[in-house]
Amino acid sequence: MRMALTIMLFAAALLVFSTNATAGDAEPCGDVNALLARLEPDVDVGRRIFERGYRERAQVARDVYDALSRLAPNDPVWESVRTDLCEGRLMDVRTALSFAAKDDHIGEKLFALAGVDYLAREYGSAAGNYIEAVQRKPDDPGFLAALGRMHYLAGEYAQAAPLFARAWRIEEDKNGQTVRAAELAEWVGDAHLALGDASFAAKVYEEAAVLYAETLGEEATSVGIALGKQGTALLEMQRLDQAEETLRQALAVLHASHGPDNPLVAETLRSLALAREQRREYGAAGELYLSALVSASNWYGIEAPELAPYLFGLGVARFHLGEYETALAALREARGAAIELYGPQARDLMEIGGYIALVEDALARRDRENAAPGQGDAPVSR
Repeated sequence: MRMALTIMLFAAALLVFSTNATAGDAEPCGDVNALLARLEPDVDVGRRIFERGYRERAQVARDVYDALSRLAPNDPVWESVRTDLCEGRLMDVRTALSFAAKDDHIGEKLFALAGVDYLAREYGSAAGNYIEAVQRKPDDPGFLAALGRMHYLAGEYAQAAPLFARAWRIEEDKNGQTVRAAELAEWVGDAHLALGDASFAAKVYEEAAVLYAETLGEEATSVGIALGKQGTALLEMQRLDQAEETLRQALAVLHASHGPDNPLVAETLRSLALAREQRREYGAAGELYLSALVSASNWYGIEAPELAPYLFGLGVARFHLGEYETALAALREARGAAIELYGPQARDLMEIGGYIALVEDALARRDRENAAPGQGDAPVSR
């Protein structure tokens, strides 16, 4: 379960970090961050830029903007619709696309409509429109990838994997080794890792990292993320030496790109801590968990619920070191943060609760032994 937490937080929570639009020549409306802030003014975009949900929405916004840009030269009305998107009038965009999609024979308007549905958090409608768009244009890698992402985010990894693989193959056949090809390779790795095929995932992540380096440069953030995911896959395979080497390469790239205080660096440190924990080197693991906690808290704030996994790891390390009071404090904080972050029914709470029980038992046992100094001596014959 501890490994599953790391896999989900790095390989799923940290999906593709695009540094530029992959299907078009520019960011949507000049700045995707500003666009998402207009669409959801109550969300602190600056705080969320490294998170899966935000980056997924950024990619969908790019898809919609690029689709409208392809439509605009043939009909000036789409230039107006694209302006509506840029100014945050999402429902006006949705209305225009809904009307036009009825006679859409090539799937372009359906694809854009699906993206708008997604941005409006109408995920059922989005999935249905993506399916229909792919049926009308089955060899478009962007369409296939969008549908694959819907399956992936719904936990339907077996359906997602072949869609990503097909999109990757078509992208390379049409355009060669592009940034989009690297992103699709990474998605293939994500799907296979979620399916339990860590060996295949590690190979694909390595290929994605090479593609990113060739297209974006060796210091690109996407290189660091792909290496980090490769490292988590290697951890899953118990190849600890190789995993640590890869994770340290990832850490160097991410630290150079964004400094020490951000979720990408924090999660890489947490993965390194887990490697040390697997070696039963709990002192080194605890130091790495603490470094990860500091990195994350400097980004999110010292009372943010996002600190839950780092507090949990620190608590487990302290437990194994026999530092029960500090372990219990960290684990209780982790439980409270996890409830706030994931909800009271989150499956991870059972594991956190299990460790809290272990620490409480250890403290109670120590108290009993201290209260009865002779308890450990040989029993007296009667």
